[in-house]
Amino acid sequence: MSRPNILVIDDEPHVAMLVELAGRTWGYDVVGAGSLEEGRSLLGPDTETRMLLLDVRLPDGSGLDLLEELRQDPRFKDLPIIILTGIGEDNVVQRAESGGARCITKPFSPTKLGRMVADILGLPEPQP
Repeated sequence: MSRPNILVIDDEPHVAMLVELAGRTWGYDVVGAGSLEEGRSLLGPDTETRMLLLDVRLPDGSGLDLLEELRQDPRFKDLPIIILTGIGEDNVVQRAESGGARCITKPFSPTKLGRMVADILGLPEPQP
């Protein structure tokens, strides 16, 4: 089985680095992007992305807007997406869930995120 390719779009370097390091430890190929523009370029026609971890607040827009945009594209309508948010507001969670995404609130533990990723991808739970 090939290693899952996970794209992380988050403008906080420490969050992206944490997710990248944890993901690689668990056997996932992880790529980080710091903006919507960079993330969109990595989701081009030849993408092998199997999951997207997406921050809500980015320097060039809202991750929730990108979520809605992706759900309109047949290539990404079923892409598993986890919204990374420091905001526990109900409207963020509702908007994410209405787009078929799950949410995790920052700060989060790598173990909790790893369990969520494995559950969504139907893989064994990662070992620390």
